[in-house]
Amino acid sequence: STAPGAEIDADVERIVASVNALPNGWTPPPAAPPAGYGFHVDRTATGGHLPVYTKHRNDNTKILTRVRRVRGDASELAALVGKACGGAESWVAANGHTVYVKGNFARHLKLYLAGLGF
Repeated sequence: STAPGAEIDADVERIVASVNALPNGWTPPPAAPPAGYGFHVDRTATGGHLPVYTKHRNDNTKILTRVRRVRGDASELAALVGKACGGAESWVAANGHTVYVKGNFARHLKLYLAGLGF
């Protein structure tokens, strides 16, 4: 779901639509890591899932989506996922390995990251 008035870029929609995921959002890991990005998102050790989660704050009035296990330039990933989520606010956590996006975009980001080759 996107913020009111936000438009998802056509390239992003094409990438998301190209991914063949199971109903729970799982996609097979790539044979080789994607090239051309200054960051990498490591999959989980058990199950090989993309580490994209929702976090509810303030009695469920504030929903954040977080991408964990980021190596490299997390600010590049933050800019990319913010754009992929229709211009939603995104930022890098103080630890430098987690990116947050304001709103519930977990399924969308799992498909988008899988479409990019992660």
